Amino acid sequence: MLRFSITRQRIVIGAGLFLLAAISWWSADVLELSDDSRYLVAGQPDYFMRELDILVQDPQGLVKHKLSASELAHFPNTENTQFSQPKVEIYRDKQPAWLVEAEHGVLNSTDQQIEFDEGVSLYQGGLAVPSALQLATEALTVDLIKQQAWGDGAVKLWQPGLGEMHGEGMSIDLQSNQLHLQSQVRVRYENN
Repeated sequence: MLRFSITRQRIVIGAGLFLLAAISWWSADVLELSDDSRYLVAGQPDYFMRELDILVQDPQGLVKHKLSASELAHFPNTENTQFSQPKVEIYRDKQPAWLVEAEHGVLNSTDQQIEFDEGVSLYQGGLAVPSALQLATEALTVDLIKQQAWGDGAVKLWQPGLGEMHGEGMSIDLQSNQLHLQSQVRVRYENN
């Protein structure tokens, strides 16, 4: 009888220890999730802003680009930032700035590229100078570090008083002003 109660006691103690270990493991997992509550609801932003202007400077204090938008939302799971009505003014050494604007934009934080879509416009001269060259397309990616832009869709370029060009797909080096239309290029000159 004594032997049976010792074995029963060991089984009860073993089961209790197992149950305690399981509860400890489960509570540690739950506490870890609740410490970082921004990840609890997948797909939700961890911060947002309205009516914003952001200036990005180089180490010498010179403004590299200015970002304005009506709304911004950052999503930590993808490290992407979404914008409504973004405008990016890209400043260059001793040259007029480029201005890119669209209805929507997504910034990939890791490679500093903004994907613009819906009614994308690119103007040479920025906000301060009336544009000499204008570009319109539906989707455009801009690399803020390399100062390059590209897109695969239909592109319209025009310069008031000179004419317009249409094509499919393009790439542009915003620093050197070199533009390459990839295919189906059509040109119409204005005779003034």
